[in-house]
Formats: sequence, structure tokens, C-alpha cells
Amino acid sequence: DAALTAILDGARLCSHGMRRVIGHATINCLLRRPLLSIFSKVYDFINKEYLTPVHVWPSVLEELRVLRGLLVYAYADLRMQTSGRITMSDASLTGYGVTEANVDPSAAAQVCGFSERWRFRDRVSHPDHRVRALEQFEKEMTEFGQADPFTDPLPVTSSTEVIRRELEEDFGFPNVPGAMLERSIWKGLYAAPLRYKEAVHLCEARGVLAAVKHRSRDVQYHEKELLFLGDNLGLCLALEKGRCSSRPLLRLLRRIAAELLASGIRGVFRWVPSELNRADHLSR
Repeated sequence: DAALTAILDGARLCSHGMRRVIGHATINCLLRRPLLSIFSKVYDFINKEYLTPVHVWPSVLEELRVLRGLLVYAYADLRMQTSGRITMSDASLTGYGVTEANVDPSAAAQVCGFSERWRFRDRVSHPDHRVRALEQFEKEMTEFGQADPFTDPLPVTSSTEVIRRELEEDFGFPNVPGAMLERSIWKGLYAAPLRYKEAVHLCEARGVLAAVKHRSRDVQYHEKELLFLGDNLGLCLALEKGRCSSRPLLRLLRRIAAELLASGIRGVFRWVPSELNRADHLSR
């Protein structure tokens, strides 16, 4: 908080200093991932690679001001109860629909125990971690030995090689159980048209926003863990992560975050196949 106060009071900062501040803030925001949607312009400031302290951009100051005010929500209740009322939404280019179902709270809690982000894992390209570490050590020592100490900065700097992660799907990841997707237990809540033409993932996000707002208006769901289902995997991943790089989608994520933070709801967003989305007929 002292660092944020100093920056808001006009302290200059280089990109590395901003990276450290945002790094510490991110650790706190991981307790409530919707808080991560605050950050956008700060990453642009960091990527500018300012080597000397400069005046912080007004847009960055605004994000830091919002962060400072919302840090009181950076907590996690390990005893939070899971509601048995689950929600499913779907959208098309012309409208969205929302449905709900009542299930056993323990079944809902079991589904909420897995994040869609865990559906993917790092591709295994080495026999084990020991072999990988030894190969990387040998490579760095070879480069170090061949470097010219008078012209090459390698001997006095750390390796700057960017390691690109390769992900693969974990086919052992548990999907939403079939009993929870039976058509007979679902009933429609409402449907609404969309006035403006947007990309389909933005339409889907508006459907999720409508579902979250519907729950946040009811005090019985406050400070509860709620399960939301949808058939857009990319959107589910963004919601579970708390942020995204797409500015139009980030604006909607911020609105969803505002509803979740204000009501104390912990939203869990899980993916289901489009063929099993029971809100599909309402979105047409």
C-alpha cells in the first residue's frame, strides 16, 4: 500500500519498478481472481521498457487507484458454502438466454473443485525434471565458455532466453457429470435480444453477465460459491483466469468482476459441450 500511495502521489517509476509493484499486487489479487481484471494499461507501461524513472501515465494511475480501493476484497473464505442452484447461459448473435437447475450442493461443490485452467498442462518433452535441468545447465555452460568477455555481455548477465510453453489437453480432467446436464432438471429463467452486432464471444460474455447479475441481486446467494456453465471454452478460461488481453472482452470481465466482488459471490465457470447447453433454445 505504501508503494501505491507513493506512485499516486506523483513518484516517478521505471518499467522494472512497475513490474515489481504489479508483481506484489498480483499475489494479493490471486485470492480473488476477478481483481486481476483491473490491470491493462500497467502492462503497456511495463512493456515500454523505461530504463529511467518517468512520470506514470494517467491511465496507469487510474488503474492503481482502483486497485488500492478494491484491495479490501482480496481475501479467500475457505469455509464458503456452495449453492446447489446452478446456472447455464448461452448466446447467439441476436440474443442470449439463461437457465437454472437445482442439484445436490455436494455435487455442485465437487464440480467447483476443478478449474477449467487445469484442463491443459505443459507438454512433457523430457524424461524427467532432472534430465531437463542437467541439459539446460550444460547448454548455458557451453554458451558461457564460448562467449567473449570483452564484447559479449553473456558472462555478466543472466540468460534472457524466452522459454515458450507448449500445452496439451489433459484427457483425465473431469468434465461436468452427465446427471447434472439432464434436460429434465433445467428450466428457463429468461431470454433477451442483443441490440448491437458483436463477436460471438462478446455475446456469450453478456449472457454470463446477465446470469451473474441475476444471482447478485438475491441476498441468499451472497457470500456463496456459485457454479455457472457455458459452452464457450475460451470465455470460461478468461473468466477463471480473471482477465484477458482482449480489451472489448476485458471491459465485460470488469463488469462481471464488479458484481462478484460487491456480492461476495465466488463464481466458478465450467465448460459444457454446445450439444448439452440447455440454454441454447432461449438464445435463438
